[in-house]
Amino acid sequence: MKLNYNKKLHLLSKSEKKFFYFFIFANFIVHILDLVGIGFILPLINSIIKGDENLLIQLNNFNYSLEYSAVLIVISLIFLFKAIFSTLIKFYFLEFTREVEKRLVKLLFKKYLFINWATFLKQKNSIYIRNIFNSVPEYISRVVIPVNMIMVEYIWLLLILIFVTIINYKITLFLVFLGLFILAFYFRYL
Repeated sequence: MKLNYNKKLHLLSKSEKKFFYFFIFANFIVHILDLVGIGFILPLINSIIKGDENLLIQLNNFNYSLEYSAVLIVISLIFLFKAIFSTLIKFYFLEFTREVEKRLVKLLFKKYLFINWATFLKQKNSIYIRNIFNSVPEYISRVVIPVNMIMVEYIWLLLILIFVTIINYKITLFLVFLGLFILAFYFRYL
């Protein structure tokens, strides 16, 4: 079964689709900040366990030593910025969905206002009311928001997979193949 997200988002205008994909990109940035923060935490924990007085960062031929307090401040600032940025993204995404809902309700209402009288009388009034007040919010809550969530979670899964592969590719490959084997078994026999 092929999922075509553009078909599911066919009621969005071009500019709304651009904003929709912008929110996905903004969530990508949030997840990158998450991984950077985690990337700072892992060496910090390793350094504390070893009993080192400073955190030693080694990149190619470049060695840099940082005090624990500086590293903790950087980690705190990264997560604070990520939290604020994430909150703003969620706020503006909800504003975006509210504006899309308002536009679609107006569009549907205009369509019903200019419908042929004979066609209008063929349907019950309650169906028109239900379509205006329930169908559009249902489209937003069952299509637009879930598609956004699925795409963001796929990106997060991909970023975690890349991050873990950089740390230890052998274990990652083993776990990926094990997961694929379990999924193949699941879909084959269940």
